[in-house]
Amino acid sequence: MGSGQDHAMSALTAQVTRRLAYASTAVSDRQFADAESLGTIDKYIFGALQAASVTPAAASTDSEFIRRVTLDSLGRIPTADRLVAFLNDRAADKRAKLVEELLAKPEYVDKWTMFFGDLLKNNSANTQIRRYDSGRDAFYAYIKSSIAANKPYDQMAAS
Repeated sequence: MGSGQDHAMSALTAQVTRRLAYASTAVSDRQFADAESLGTIDKYIFGALQAASVTPAAASTDSEFIRRVTLDSLGRIPTADRLVAFLNDRAADKRAKLVEELLAKPEYVDKWTMFFGDLLKNNSANTQIRRYDSGRDAFYAYIKSSIAANKPYDQMAAS
């Protein structure tokens, strides 16, 4: 992409951002002191960041959050209707509720079944293990049922 094209894209992004009142970038930086109130995993993450002298990134806006969490959990962007409903929701716990909603979707199971199938080379010709169709299908079904049942990864690997 040339610099003229980059500039045009930046201008377009700025124009869209100005039109979206909810896409405000005025988000204050998180402080390390906030980690105690954020939860168990955040204590470890913020502790590691502080030990490495890395300043935490600013909290995401609601529009950034729904896009990221939907992409990460389902492998796709949210629908326009879901985006608008989320942005208009004024509940304090709307992010937690969204995560629970996404984890309950069949698309979540499908995305992570594919991920673990790829990770474990269930359908790869580039391994020294030959998997026949019935073995591949059985392993796929095992991975899918394990993800659907929310089986912990250590139990998934040991079963």
